[in-house]
Amino acid sequence: MRTRDGSNLDSSQIEAVRKKISALYKQEKFGECIRECNNAIKQGYQDASLYNTKAIALLQLGEHERAKKSIDIAVRLAPDNAHYAKNKESITAKIEEVQVKSDEEENIVPAQNQHQETEATPPDQPSSSNESEDGPSSHVIIIKSELDPAEEIRRYKAMLDNGIIDQQYFETKKQQLQNL
Repeated sequence: MRTRDGSNLDSSQIEAVRKKISALYKQEKFGECIRECNNAIKQGYQDASLYNTKAIALLQLGEHERAKKSIDIAVRLAPDNAHYAKNKESITAKIEEVQVKSDEEENIVPAQNQHQETEATPPDQPSSSNESEDGPSSHVIIIKSELDPAEEIRRYKAMLDNGIIDQQYFETKKQQLQNL
């Protein structure tokens, strides 16, 4: 893999970054996972798997639009990767579902707890010695999203605490959710 400035990274550096990010994701430390992906990207790692992992972690936190931007980059960097294409479809579908639900709630009834399921392929880190580094993972995760305002506020608070969003954005979202 190369950095943005064209220098080569040795395989041990790349593998260490991937393992750290994968471990954070598996521990469901999505905010930290996103931060590490961002740090690696800032250091110049131009690796589609970083953007894929970041997209799936963002999706887990309900940050659908940001997830879409990250998966778009992953697909652009690795256009032949079927898992990234599937993740892009899942994220796009989730955005559409959330928009439809939002429109329905505005026009019909007050918000109620509703469960959504979206499938997305988790980060494509090798899980066994039989898989290649670039080989797709066969695992699929189910993401459940509750449209309960209190739950959404807790999610945004977690993102604030993890440094993903700033205080002003949190307060704006909190106010919007409290007015439902």
